[in-house]
Amino acid sequence: MTTPHVSPELLAMVMRGDLPPRTLVTLVRNHLSDLCPDCRQAFETLEAGNGMTRAMSAPEGARTANGYATAFDRATGKALRQAGRLRDQRSEAGRDLRELLSLDPGERERRVERAHRRFRSPQLAALLLAESGRRVGSDPDAARRLARLAQCVLARVTAPDAGSWVSGLEVRALAIEANALRAGGDLTAAGGLFRRSRALLAKHPSNDCEVYAEVASLEASLRQDQRRFAEAERLLARAVLLYRQAGRDDGVAKALIQKGAVHRLVGEPMAALECLEDAARCIDAEQHPDLFLCSVSNRALCLCDLDRHQEAEALVAAQRQRFASARNPWSRLRLRWLEGRILHGLGDEAAAERRLLEARDGFLAAANDFNAALVSLDLAVLYLEQGRGAELKELAAGMGQAFRARQVQREEMAALLLFQQAVAAERVTAHAVRRLRGFLEHSREDLTARCAMPA
Repeated sequence: MTTPHVSPELLAMVMRGDLPPRTLVTLVRNHLSDLCPDCRQAFETLEAGNGMTRAMSAPEGARTANGYATAFDRATGKALRQAGRLRDQRSEAGRDLRELLSLDPGERERRVERAHRRFRSPQLAALLLAESGRRVGSDPDAARRLARLAQCVLARVTAPDAGSWVSGLEVRALAIEANALRAGGDLTAAGGLFRRSRALLAKHPSNDCEVYAEVASLEASLRQDQRRFAEAERLLARAVLLYRQAGRDDGVAKALIQKGAVHRLVGEPMAALECLEDAARCIDAEQHPDLFLCSVSNRALCLCDLDRHQEAEALVAAQRQRFASARNPWSRLRLRWLEGRILHGLGDEAAAERRLLEARDGFLAAANDFNAALVSLDLAVLYLEQGRGAELKELAAGMGQAFRARQVQREEMAALLLFQQAVAAERVTAHAVRRLRGFLEHSREDLTARCAMPA
């Protein structure tokens, strides 16, 4: 059987430190042995011999083998030295990140600018961007500051062989900052930064498909918030294609989940379900458990939209243990919320109320007021159907407090005020509450937050 060829993905894994350099060298050797009889003979001679003297006194084939040995020894040595440098740089970058995060946000950039030798590595910039991505859902302003700090670090990189990597990181930093601005509600500024990131890619093209895919995926979130859904869908289709070319199944899955959210938002639950089922097939549940549960959650919600509550119940029940054992701290709350929605659809109103109250109280205890307000809207539908006006007015008042604390967009606050006025006048309907919930669910939550709890 022919040995697999050396793919760009494998090389990237070695350069990222996911595989040792010797793995790549071994694969190159085996591949050459399979394809070339001379190489095979040379390597067999190498394995039989044990040194320069024997190689030089052996027949011509063995001397040729010694040449191969020398070349591979040089290549292996260079790869090992490079791997050692990368390990040292990653370790140093980790220390630098911890020091910067320990400082007041306003002091971090001054610390970078004052340093003569430290805080100048692409590895540190990459870690800052990863940290920015983790914070965008909970603190968009902190995420924006970290993306800006990454750009400050990249402006000081002096490594002579880091050119293409730095260019890709610069593009990503602009796009991640743009996404943080979007999550914070400044859609105009976000659009300007996305234009800058595309201009930078045009000026300095990259062979890294993932850079283009990430920019497309993040810009799709902006178009979604702007209600430009056709553009969002085109960008996500591009992201799916590019992630597939890069061999990143997790990226494909994220883009498909996001595409499913767009379909669901415009009232196409069947198309959304198809996207989410495609996403689930891309995900290794053991390797990416949170992403897998995200696909399960959103598929269950689509089934509820289609009034297929029994299928939703079976889907969630099959993954209940995975929800319970997930590393994500929101998994139990997410499960309670889903169960509440499903039980309501199945007609078990008492059990649905218990689950929804557990989810709402859990979100409030975790200071996640926005998701507590969304769960409250599910409770509002239930109370409306049962004619429980007093509980409904209490819910509406609590949502107002949550939204004021969150400093939401004017459109969101206006929608909430209309809801409160309708509740006070006893003119609100279940259909209106569901429309408000759909608007708020998709208004400003980024993909990371949507993957952490139901959309």
